[in-house]
Amino acid sequence: MNADARQVRIAGGIVALVFMASMICTAASAEDDWMPLTGAATLREFMGGLTAERTLPSGDVIRGEYRVDGTGVLDVLGASIRRTWEIQGEDQLCITAEGETQCVRTARSTSQPTLHRARVVDSGDMYKFTIMNRVATARPDTFGQHWGLKLTVTPVVKNPFVRN
Repeated sequence: MNADARQVRIAGGIVALVFMASMICTAASAEDDWMPLTGAATLREFMGGLTAERTLPSGDVIRGEYRVDGTGVLDVLGASIRRTWEIQGEDQLCITAEGETQCVRTARSTSQPTLHRARVVDSGDMYKFTIMNRVATARPDTFGQHWGLKLTVTPVVKNPFVRN
């Protein structure tokens, strides 16, 4: 084999190695694009006041709304299903609806902040969902939620157009 042929083979081998390395890095970065949500406090903060939507394979959109008191509602195909949620350990979010509980581990996309994914602990099934909005949940009003009461504070200012 002459020197030119040897250089071509070496160059071809280097190109193949670089290509394989880039494919491995691309696959790793696709997996690294997700940041797991862990810690019981982090998961509680995430769920309290959460509204999320998920598009089903049929194209139908389901919407879940979750409150800080561990309750929520899933709107799917015109029906509203009451749910409860709780945190198990440091990385599992468990949702109970109609007597069945499903626990998931969730992660946030690092490139799209509203995109999340959940992996079902028992089956390994995975689905993606989008965060629609966040509701401030620093001080939940537990009394008003149960009794349907609302407290409105309005400042009282002396009316300059009324004579005393």
